Amino acid sequence: MLVSPLMSQSARHPDADIVLVEGELEPAEPGQRLLVAPYHIHHNDDEVFYVLSGRIGFEVGDEEYIAGPGDAVMVPPGAIHNWWNIDPEPARYLIAMSKKMDDLIIAIHERHYNEDEMKALFEAHDSTYIGWSR
Repeated sequence: MLVSPLMSQSARHPDADIVLVEGELEPAEPGQRLLVAPYHIHHNDDEVFYVLSGRIGFEVGDEEYIAGPGDAVMVPPGAIHNWWNIDPEPARYLIAMSKKMDDLIIAIHERHYNEDEMKALFEAHDSTYIGWSR
């Protein structure tokens, strides 16, 4: 199975549970932390981020990391997490995750949700929506 270009879609096979997605983060203003998503927890699924270009900040549990090209960040099940671009140029990354997590991301982008709907959507995917601040 070939997925090309990866940026426009998920690499997702019907017989596999793992999904690979390429993401791009817009440049950050100096001193600004523009979060990609609300803080959240996946209770039974892990994620792996691999930085292709730029530098990306990550919060995973109580740890904070700055990852550059060639660095990987592991997010275990149960860890509150988030990520953001820390530089004034775009950053690109790959994320490997379960189909369930990809389904959640697809659902999030289908329409606008109020906070209660967002919490229910996360819960339906074995996750917890925390919000835009911890």
